[in-house]
Amino acid sequence: MKKIINGLLIIIMIAYPFILYFNHSPLTRRAFFLVLACLYLSKFIVALPEKPYRNLVLAGFFFLIFAFNLSALAYWYPIIISSLLLIIFAQSLWSEQTVIEKIARFRHPDLPPEAVHYTRQVTKVWIGFFLFNILITAILLHTHLTWWTLYTGVIAYILMGILFIGEWLYRKYIIKV
Repeated sequence: MKKIINGLLIIIMIAYPFILYFNHSPLTRRAFFLVLACLYLSKFIVALPEKPYRNLVLAGFFFLIFAFNLSALAYWYPIIISSLLLIIFAQSLWSEQTVIEKIARFRHPDLPPEAVHYTRQVTKVWIGFFLFNILITAILLHTHLTWWTLYTGVIAYILMGILFIGEWLYRKYIIKV
């Protein structure tokens, strides 16, 4: 069940800007927001007893849009996602292991101290990316919907890919970690 919910949310998250852009029917939009609220609520319930409160927040966000017909609020979803990721990555800087270090340890459980330092720096780069993404998306909220859709549905993913691949190439060929 957990894999199905996660798979649906990933597909919807990627398609989200285009669904908003091409769906002009108020009724189907509201149904879409209700489906998202239910998916995030299901994800929250399935994940218990862990405390994935971000899923409950997102369920509440989409239920609010559905219940009060606040379609304009829906365009803040990418900002909320980037903000949640920013918080997760930033909080990890004060943890024993950063998010990036935890990911790195899946493949290399015994990271040397210089690699741990490097993962901390990469975490800071991702924090910068999330801040940039929040800023650009917020600015584009005040422009034509086409620009918002293009950035949140295409350009942001390209930038993430460039950052991910660029970091991997740097690590593999420059610092050889």
